[in-house]
Amino acid sequence: MSDPAALDGMARALEVDYGMIEGRSVNPEQHAHLVRSAALRFPGDSRLSALFGKAAESKAPSVRFLALAESRMIGR
Repeated sequence: MSDPAALDGMARALEVDYGMIEGRSVNPEQHAHLVRSAALRFPGDSRLSALFGKAAESKAPSVRFLALAESRMIGR
């Protein structure tokens, strides 16, 4: 993914339920990967703040923390 328009799809992918493996949700791992990938691939894009905002509303504390940390790193 090199086209910044991918950020729109990545933000929508944060709404997807990726299911369970051995009785455990895989959403936190998948959503965290989306947040990290977006931050690494498109650090200057203004749409990142919307993606981080959506991730900050996650049920998973790890995804919320990552969204906060990445938004602060990009903001520097």
